Amino acid sequence: MSETYYQVVSDIYCMTLQMITGVGFSALYRTFFGKAPKTWLVGGAYFAVTAVLYYVPFLVDNFTVYSAAIFAAFLVMLVCGRDGLRMKIFLAATFFSIRWFTVSIVNDIVRVLSDFVVGQICEADISDGEKYRMLFVSFCWHDVLECAVFGLVLWGSVRAVGRAFSGDLKGKRIDNCNEGIHEKDMQTAELCVLLIPSVLGIVCYKIYRMYDDIFSEQTGRYVQDVYPALSVWWTIGKMILLGAIFCMIVLYQKLKEKQVQERKALLLAGQIQDMQAHIAEVERLYTEIRGVKHDVRSHVGVLAGLLDRGADKEAGQYLKQWQETVAALDYSIQTGNPVTDVILNEKAAEAAAGKIRFGAEFHYPSGTKLNVFDVSILLNNAIDNALRAAGEGGFVRVRAKRSGNAYLIEIANSFEGELLIGENGLPVTGGDSERHGFGTQNMKLIAQKYFGDIEIEQREGEVVVTALLMCE
Repeated sequence: MSETYYQVVSDIYCMTLQMITGVGFSALYRTFFGKAPKTWLVGGAYFAVTAVLYYVPFLVDNFTVYSAAIFAAFLVMLVCGRDGLRMKIFLAATFFSIRWFTVSIVNDIVRVLSDFVVGQICEADISDGEKYRMLFVSFCWHDVLECAVFGLVLWGSVRAVGRAFSGDLKGKRIDNCNEGIHEKDMQTAELCVLLIPSVLGIVCYKIYRMYDDIFSEQTGRYVQDVYPALSVWWTIGKMILLGAIFCMIVLYQKLKEKQVQERKALLLAGQIQDMQAHIAEVERLYTEIRGVKHDVRSHVGVLAGLLDRGADKEAGQYLKQWQETVAALDYSIQTGNPVTDVILNEKAAEAAAGKIRFGAEFHYPSGTKLNVFDVSILLNNAIDNALRAAGEGGFVRVRAKRSGNAYLIEIANSFEGELLIGENGLPVTGGDSERHGFGTQNMKLIAQKYFGDIEIEQREGEVVVTALLMCE
């Protein structure tokens, strides 16, 4: 009967540990991929595999059990969404190591306390029946304490991984999507570097289990019982490996932050270059206007002289030439703001040079809180992308209208390919288009600054970018 009691408690203890682990795995997955309805299936798959293998009639070693459980959870992650494959590989391998490190460290610490209590009970001057009851209570208390401490440590570890990866170590969270550090951006080389501590932990776990099993078969005792000093050093080693995982993640995050700053500097340099071009165009126009103003008196005198001599035909030709000169100083696209006038007319000229049809029905809303510099950045990036995608023989159409407090900007371009849209609603870019992709993300940030957003959709034969800005 006593063995039955111990077995029941042991079964409850094992299932509780696996349930806590499954919850922790789901929490880690949710931290990186959001609160999707299927999130709990990740931890559920892990728990189901460990529960089934625990009750199989043949012996399965722990490494195989936990590897199978992690693999099952990984498959469920793929079913939940095929994006972020490298990130999911990282989460699976990292969680395997974190789970082993935490449960092993907690077990080492709780075992020391349990051994002390058992020693005191055995040395106590009480009856055998009383000792039996106290030892059973101690056994139960050991399992309860280990489950509780393991749950707290695992929860702290999962949270630490999420905070380290998001750059929230000092209470300043970095939005990965907005800053361009999205999980799908992880490269293969980055994944390999990040996995070094976790893979090392998995290898160490396998070696330790093999050595412990061989030692137990040969001596009938556990390694930690024969060499307690070695057990202490082994526990310290596990703590170091666990810390290495966090340090590697923090280092990776710092490198990604640096990349973001470099990409922002590149984008800012491009924007400054665009603004310099706009300023040069305005200066050219202003210089020509001053020249025309300077020559107005002379032109009036010439016309008056021609009319006095009765040279009406020559006066008409002269007046026509003068009108053409003045017309050249005016823009064909009038928006209500000199900055957006320059931008749209420049883009129209670029489209004409590239044999692209360009149409604009754009009006800038005056008297609002909208910053024309923000609007110019949005227009520059959107129209540049549209011109690049349309190509020779295509078209680009720019529209803008205000409806109440909402200001809508729509840029459409011809496109016959297939546009891939990521989870963040932005086109998936790669290769040498990194700057262009980051420019699209910057458009999204500008829209969000004015409590709006951008939407990119592909229709039949065209791609339409719609930006919503709240004027007030």
